[in-house]
Amino acid sequence: MTNGEPDAGLAPDAASADGTVRVQTDLALPGFPHALDVYLPSNAERVVIFLHGGGGTKEMAAYRESGVRLDEPSNGEPKPDTAWLLSTRTAWVFPQGQHLAGHPLAKTWSNYLMTSGVDDVAFLKAMAQALRSGTLAPSIPGFTRVYLAGHSNGGVMAARMWCESPTTFDGYGALSGPPSVELLPSGAHPCAPQVGRPYIAIIGDSDTVLGTKDNWDGAWAVNECLQAGGGATMPNPNLANEETFHRNFRVPALCPTPAGAPTNSATTTTWSDCGGKVTLIRVTGADHCVTVTSNDACVGGLAGGGCTNALDVMCGVRMRDLLAQFFTVN
Repeated sequence: MTNGEPDAGLAPDAASADGTVRVQTDLALPGFPHALDVYLPSNAERVVIFLHGGGGTKEMAAYRESGVRLDEPSNGEPKPDTAWLLSTRTAWVFPQGQHLAGHPLAKTWSNYLMTSGVDDVAFLKAMAQALRSGTLAPSIPGFTRVYLAGHSNGGVMAARMWCESPTTFDGYGALSGPPSVELLPSGAHPCAPQVGRPYIAIIGDSDTVLGTKDNWDGAWAVNECLQAGGGATMPNPNLANEETFHRNFRVPALCPTPAGAPTNSATTTTWSDCGGKVTLIRVTGADHCVTVTSNDACVGGLAGGGCTNALDVMCGVRMRDLLAQFFTVN
């Protein structure tokens, strides 16, 4: 959709709004090992593919990182947030990241920060095509608007896709997931998209996993706690500054005018350029997590550290709402 007008192109069997959400788990895309969970409201007009963070699962992405699922993943049959999904008219797909042989806990994406051992670019291209054509599963319609977002390593993967495969998706988003330094001009894979697509990045200014705490203008890197034992699973722990990428790559790709000054509120600093199609939100006091957790990997540099100053809490607006709103109008 564009400018808030309804999307076209839904398959007829999915066009009726009967007030239900269909959940399908462990679907497969031929040729790829990734399992997929789909949350499909009956009135869906667009679909978001959401990638979990490093070491995560598709179930936790649905529950903790997006809030699309209301119950703990261990509770069996997923309980979707039906009212919210219907209100946003958006379907969500959660794929399971893969891992290198011998590293079962390092489930991730091949985004230059980490490597999964499979071609995730090809996988995401194939999944986008299946969602557009309505061939993912008989009960899932085709969509004219397909978006990609993720948290942490999932966001880093979204950044890679925006640079290297920008026409695959209609818009991109990252929560606590800045690009790998490999995408900078000095890196091995400089970012040079042939076209620009809308992008929203949201990151805390006190992220102890990424190193933004008291260091917004400096170089960022995954903290030593997560680097320890990473080996081949984390070939390069260094990250590009989101503001640098916003100003020097994303804005020039979408509009002829340079990035403007940010606006400030009590909870955020927001750069919004190119008519709102390129947005960066820095959340004051927020750490790496989306929701409050009691046992998160290396928050504060400690294995199993708690994360109380989550993005949702410190922003005062849920991250899923910011993503859904951005994708609705872009």
